[in-house]
Amino acid sequence: MIFLMKLISLAFSESVVDLNFAEYSGFIFFPGTVIFGPWIPLDIYRRWSSANGIPTLSTVVRMLKQFGIALAASAACLLVSNCLLDWLIGGFHGRWIQAFRVAASFRFSHYFVGYVSEATLAATGVPYTSVTKPWKIELPRSLVEVVAYWSIPMRNWLREFVFLKARLVFSVSVALILTYSASSLLHGVNFQLSAVLLTLAVGTYVENELRRKLAVAFDACIEARACRNCSHRHTSGHVFVVLANLAFGGLAMFHLAYLGDMFDSSASAEKGYNYQHTLTKWSQLDFAGHYTIAVTFLFQWLI
Repeated sequence: MIFLMKLISLAFSESVVDLNFAEYSGFIFFPGTVIFGPWIPLDIYRRWSSANGIPTLSTVVRMLKQFGIALAASAACLLVSNCLLDWLIGGFHGRWIQAFRVAASFRFSHYFVGYVSEATLAATGVPYTSVTKPWKIELPRSLVEVVAYWSIPMRNWLREFVFLKARLVFSVSVALILTYSASSLLHGVNFQLSAVLLTLAVGTYVENELRRKLAVAFDACIEARACRNCSHRHTSGHVFVVLANLAFGGLAMFHLAYLGDMFDSSASAEKGYNYQHTLTKWSQLDFAGHYTIAVTFLFQWLI
């Protein structure tokens, strides 16, 4: 996946004109990203490769600090994913509680990989790049923010090379579907992942539209993404705004449990999940997430 992302980014890069074979090979097979990622732009690689001389003491200290923090965070996420969640809530047998446990375990395994990729990048001396922000996902403002902070380099790549390109020709909704389709192709096409990504595409679009309309109607800071320079009458500190954002955050956590329940550690995980596994999991949860998205869409359409 990282290999394809690098190739596609080179195809659209204006600075590729003076790219020679040695630099191309160095970028594609860069040790800091070749295994765990993340994707980095060619310009960042060039700044790293053009650095001359022995690094200063402050640079080495910074690199070691970033490496140590990322490595410690990855170990903590691995511990939570494989041990602590089972210890804390493994004894409860409610269907939704188990869905929350499975989804949380999957998310923390993702954070583990993300922090490992940060550590490998820091070990090479590349300027620090955040790959994921777990606190923005575990305590989300919206489903839109969950997607934005799940994999920041991946999100930046999809936005630059898929969404913005598609937006020149198509509407926002079509560009969004094409973006999630591209993500599905990069991750390897299978029914489960495609179904989850398509659900996310529709869910984030519907949520964004609903909250945009509500923000205009109530002149309140309740959009899916927090305002940078808020000009609303009711700002983020207003009681109504706080309660509304908490409610939408709770809804996002509900969707995280619903969608993440697909990624369990069953026997089919090793050979890939099939459509029966996905539909069975969702049917056990009464397709609650899809019905919620449908109701949300109907509500935002009516207003």
